[in-house]
Amino acid sequence: MSFVIPDARGAPLGRLRATAEPAYSREDKSPMFVLRLIARGATTTSATAGLLESMDIGHEWIVRGFASMTTARMHEAWRRTNDRRS
Repeated sequence: MSFVIPDARGAPLGRLRATAEPAYSREDKSPMFVLRLIARGATTTSATAGLLESMDIGHEWIVRGFASMTTARMHEAWRRTNDRRS
């Protein structure tokens, strides 16, 4: 899946890409899925502050994407809380 990450005006700034791939647990070889979330986008400025802002935006989209694509059981497994830093 792919989702547009908009800037403050609603114009495309980047994309959040999500894939789910079949895999097997290393511990007991049970089947599972690996969820991969990748945020990519342009920086707002060439300065370090713009780079850090872009990384913060990507992180926010990955956290929210994980929250919306997974169940409460997965949130517990990953020790996810409702505070913005998790």
